[in-house]
Amino acid sequence: MQGNWGSAGTAFFLSAFILGTTIEFVHRGQVFAAGASAMLFSMVYLANIVNASSQAKTYNQTKTQKFRKSLKWYLFAELRLEF
Repeated sequence: MQGNWGSAGTAFFLSAFILGTTIEFVHRGQVFAAGASAMLFSMVYLANIVNASSQAKTYNQTKTQKFRKSLKWYLFAELRLEF
């Protein structure tokens, strides 16, 4: 199994910390701070999903690039310009 475990771990702990802060604000009755913290949590969570998607796309493109290039030359022989 491949992946960027350091980035995933950082994202997980940052999200957990912000969520814990939000819950603590709610328990203390600090509504404005809880709302701000919840908004921050939502933005960080969404950014983590976008980042993971971007990294997966880059990884997949890197792994398939060599195969696609060889396939193009195999399927489209006229591009080789052999005389």
